[in-house]
Amino acid sequence: MQTMRDSLSKVFDEALAGSHKLKVIFKHGREGFDVIYYLAGMVESKLVKLPPDQEIAYIGIRTATIEGWRDYWNDISNRTTTIELTELFLNNYKNYKFWFCDRLHEGMASVEVVE
Repeated sequence: MQTMRDSLSKVFDEALAGSHKLKVIFKHGREGFDVIYYLAGMVESKLVKLPPDQEIAYIGIRTATIEGWRDYWNDISNRTTTIELTELFLNNYKNYKFWFCDRLHEGMASVEVVE
């Protein structure tokens, strides 16, 4: 079974190579922020290079353990472009060193290619 990091990298690479849209679903968990930080790092390094018409098709948290985050992500879902999302992350987390621990966080989120 692929690790979370491998799965994310693979689907982002596929999106870069074609005209796919990405579907990103965050699952619940105490470590949810780390998943978001890791995704932000992927956005900064890869998604910003997508074609201008590429979008992240869906972003949401299935359940949230940190008050307020469920509504926050629901608010930007289905209408956030890659550039907007990148700016969102960079503006809020520009001083954060992105990292991800597969052992602790595997399965915390899923990323699918939306045809």
